Amino acid sequence: MTDWEISDQDSCSDNSIIRYVIRQKTAPRLEKKKDEARYKVNKEGRRKFQENLKRITEQKFFSKQKAAELEEMDTILGRRASQEPDVEKLVDEFHEVLVEACRSSFQTPRARNMNSARKTVPWWSEELTMMRKRLNALRRRYQRTQDNEELRTQRQNQYSAYKTNYATKIRKAKNLSWKEYCNMTTHTNPWNEPYRLAAGKWKKPTQITTLRKPDGILTADLEETLKHMLEHFVPEDDKSKDSDLHKKARALSMEPVYMEDDKAFTAQEIRNAVASLGDKRAPGEDGITGEIYKDALKLFPTYITAIYNGCLNKGHSQQDGRAQR
Repeated sequence: MTDWEISDQDSCSDNSIIRYVIRQKTAPRLEKKKDEARYKVNKEGRRKFQENLKRITEQKFFSKQKAAELEEMDTILGRRASQEPDVEKLVDEFHEVLVEACRSSFQTPRARNMNSARKTVPWWSEELTMMRKRLNALRRRYQRTQDNEELRTQRQNQYSAYKTNYATKIRKAKNLSWKEYCNMTTHTNPWNEPYRLAAGKWKKPTQITTLRKPDGILTADLEETLKHMLEHFVPEDDKSKDSDLHKKARALSMEPVYMEDDKAFTAQEIRNAVASLGDKRAPGEDGITGEIYKDALKLFPTYITAIYNGCLNKGHSQQDGRAQR
């Protein structure tokens, strides 16, 4: 039991709330990575992103040259990317520009504590959240009033009245949630979840923890069961036990394959691939979503296509997974 603390949140009783975490000693702490980013993407932010991406790209690659038009910048960068032998350098440069443009354009949501993953209840609502915040504020104000006894009594009464109202709201929300759960029972099937729960017949599915081995002996515990399943479904690759068919397949897999190189990606193929990305689906650690990447492609289609073709020609995949879209 770790990370215990006495909460200042009101418990609607004479007792204080103590929060703590129960876990095994070897359990890893779920911490948000420091370099992980998330952006609030909206219409105004996307407009700023396009402006900042053009400006930052011009500052990074054209600082010693005369300012060029966007289309000319895209062409020059595409030609440079096609001639660059270090693909890793290309991807890093492009990624740095994207990240800097995102940070200059989008707001980031307030960081949350990933260690305090609390379970919610079906009856909780936004109204109760607001009332809890208000109740805690009234409680702190009452407790901090020390010098003026009349004002302290007034604030204590105000806090007590609001606390009673808050507790009533919680009780009503619980009752309403229970009634809605009980209404899951239909006229055609009255023997479903509420009945089984009330009758004490609701049970969790039985988990099989033992298996019978070929020698007829049962596995002793879950660890031995899993080990036996692995040995059965993923047996050790022993060449001495290969059949003739397996020997031919193994020999065939070792022969080198000679094929023509894949054709270079066209700009339209890249556009189609990027268009298929979900706008807000699971961005990586850099927080760059599909809609951000689509805006970048609109500005620099030749440059981005050249980067993809560079990766294709070199048979290269980004080492740290930052730009694998």
